[in-house]
Amino acid sequence: MIGWIKDIYQTLFRFARFPCEPETVSVGNPDKSSPVLVTCNFDYTVRHLKKYLEKEQLDCFLLVVNTQGTNVWCAAAEGIFRTETVLAHLKVYNVNDMVDHTRLILPQLSVAGIKRKDLKEHGWEGIYGPVYFTDLKEFLKNGLLKKRRNHPVRENNHTFGVRSFRGLGV
Repeated sequence: MIGWIKDIYQTLFRFARFPCEPETVSVGNPDKSSPVLVTCNFDYTVRHLKKYLEKEQLDCFLLVVNTQGTNVWCAAAEGIFRTETVLAHLKVYNVNDMVDHTRLILPQLSVAGIKRKDLKEHGWEGIYGPVYFTDLKEFLKNGLLKKRRNHPVRENNHTFGVRSFRGLGV
């Protein structure tokens, strides 16, 4: 399908599962010190996140974890996007060989499923990123610190794993 038609379809039927392949993607020209971003394999999220990262010229690795095509927020709440799932994907894709650090930038909305304490027990440091992936550039530029604290969910804006729609309670 053409991108915008696919967007409309996936928006209208966003509670359905739209998986893409789990993978580790090199965006730009990452090196061993580049950040590792973690997200779900909800097709809409992955397509838009890749597009944003490329547009902003952010060199990084993107670990796309199998959540059966469910968005981050719902997958975490359903118990599909869990620490164990992330750890399994890190091992399968040999992420520790790609980087010389152990930091993972996690979607903030994955907090219900991915526990930083459990990651730490396996040698990884989990850092919850911004809610909106459009804030990733600023977050990375500011040393992984969120500038806007406790900001409310904005309507009709991309998030790092889910999209908010006016009037639909999402």
